[in-house]
Amino acid sequence: MDTQRRVERTAPRLWALLARLAGDGIDEKHDRDPSMCNSLQQLFALYFKFKGLTEKGCQLLNYMGITMSPMWTKNAVTKLSDEAMRAVRKEFDEHLSVVAHDNVYISFRVFSQKLDKDLQNGHGTAATIYTKRDAPRVSQELNHALQEQRAKGMTSPLDEPAILDLIDASRSQVDEHMVDYILRILIHSEEFDLQTYSQRDAPPLQPLPGVKILPSGPDHIAVQHMLGTMDTPEQSYDDNDKVIADILRQLGYKTGEQLKDLGLHDVIFWVGDQLTVDRMRGLWKFRCQDYNSFARMEYLHLSNGWLHLQMALGKSIHKRHLGTESGMGLKHAFCLLERRGLDTVATPGPFHENLERALYTIATARIRACWLAVTRVQNLQDLRQKMADELLTLANEIYDKYVSPMAVDEEAAFQLEVARDWVYAHALTLNHDLLLYIVLDRAIKIGDVGLMECLLPHLLLRFIAGRNSKYTIEVLEMLQGFHKEWPNEVK
Repeated sequence: MDTQRRVERTAPRLWALLARLAGDGIDEKHDRDPSMCNSLQQLFALYFKFKGLTEKGCQLLNYMGITMSPMWTKNAVTKLSDEAMRAVRKEFDEHLSVVAHDNVYISFRVFSQKLDKDLQNGHGTAATIYTKRDAPRVSQELNHALQEQRAKGMTSPLDEPAILDLIDASRSQVDEHMVDYILRILIHSEEFDLQTYSQRDAPPLQPLPGVKILPSGPDHIAVQHMLGTMDTPEQSYDDNDKVIADILRQLGYKTGEQLKDLGLHDVIFWVGDQLTVDRMRGLWKFRCQDYNSFARMEYLHLSNGWLHLQMALGKSIHKRHLGTESGMGLKHAFCLLERRGLDTVATPGPFHENLERALYTIATARIRACWLAVTRVQNLQDLRQKMADELLTLANEIYDKYVSPMAVDEEAAFQLEVARDWVYAHALTLNHDLLLYIVLDRAIKIGDVGLMECLLPHLLLRFIAGRNSKYTIEVLEMLQGFHKEWPNEVK
């Protein structure tokens, strides 16, 4: 307060300006001191509230003049939450939206003396709404069209010849993107130095166009909204049933008429990990003979999340190619790179991110070695003497000899007549699986949904070979939907 009086006395104009700025939004009738109630205190109160500040801590900071009172903070958070939910409901009613939910784990700290001093742990469910503001709501006829298409598709499931035809039809697109990445590894290396390469602008060195890329830019940004956290854990079928009901309530489906319209006319796109989708698909089966469309959950369209599918692919590659420290698999590379914590698959923590970085590094090293083997040069810098079209031809040759499934088949046929070289066959398979993961990762990052669809039958073979029955079913469900059960508007 002495500092305040000194500033008021020596710099009255400055203090008047600061008092006016700090008093923004204050009711002048109550003659409140602006130094004790301003926008900065309001911001601090909200910030510390969402950082987990206790009520006693808030009272102390309010007494010191740093934040607002606990009651003001509580009322402000309530008003902000209510306003945010109104905005969510408005956008959900007007635009195409996707719902996603998953488990959430919250630790509650104990600050008072209790008989049970252990930490209290809460298991619940968190849900998120993703809204595409450039996409209108689905048509009122889509619900009925989806039910008809599903009924027809269930009578003609995809069989083995149809899946093999899908693999043959999509092989060229997948091969082209693998060859393109092989070329990227060379031209983006330090030894090649693309910026000083004479033909750096030649067409063969330009990025390969996507199969079907989603539109991007400010007008196509998806908006993310968080719903209120639910105290129901996502464990059993009954829990998932309660979670769905709670999410629908938060989205404004409360009256019987609204639920009837939802079951008859609307389609809600719901995305989750494999466990979430499997539980909700089980609810579908249990309710298939209920009396009305809402009870049968015909408004739901389920889809597995691509992030979890990508994580499952990484774990499948890890399981198939881990090997030993003295072998030529991933574990040998992890030891050389000094990447710790990658020997055992782990779901929590940064395992997936660390594994992905290691897979990119290993793939880069192996493909660079293939460049040296095919061109018979001592350094990648020597390849700067070649023309751009020659480099593309060499990239195709590397793919044909060291990556392509045909190379693995030819090696297997050759080994029937001579002693089997298991190390070489494993090296070819590892090269292909690494590039398969990288092509999928790059397709997801740039939104190339056409390439992602082309990769589905190839991922199916990978999961079948890795004996991952759960994601084999998820990929089969997606392929069955694309080719048998989904109308074009759903696709």
